[in-house]
Amino acid sequence: GIINYEPRRIALREVVDHVFRVLESRAAIKSQSLINEVEIATEVYADKNMISALLINLVNNGIKFTPQNGSIRVYTVTQNEKLKICVEDTGVGIEEENIPKLFRIDVSYQRQGTEREPGTGLGLIMCKEYLSLMGETISVSSQVGKGTTISFTVTPALSGAQV
Repeated sequence: GIINYEPRRIALREVVDHVFRVLESRAAIKSQSLINEVEIATEVYADKNMISALLINLVNNGIKFTPQNGSIRVYTVTQNEKLKICVEDTGVGIEEENIPKLFRIDVSYQRQGTEREPGTGLGLIMCKEYLSLMGETISVSSQVGKGTTISFTVTPALSGAQV
């Protein structure tokens, strides 16, 4: 009851650009590329602060778990009547058996980043809570040594329609 969900039409590419500006100095330390492949015209119906917090957390994780000269890419995929926002990195990956632990508060799963950056294990739990509040979902696909893609769904803003 503490978090207010105030959805409205937002330009997704602008939100991703803002997130990249916030995190670009962290990525620069590791000579990483931040790639925004969200189309300029992409609009979603969501809470701007929540989407920003989600993306900051996911891109920051990508930076943390990706070695020097890697990349973090944000792109979208249309899936049924939802838009899937994907944050893909070229990082160390996550073992399949550990993926379910990422979203559980009752299981401790903490890892250091590639430069020994600390992690609390709470960021993805917060992401899942935000998405539950929004009525959306989150998923993870990963290959050890190749990278991870974390995706979440949002409602696309339909031109001229009130959602």
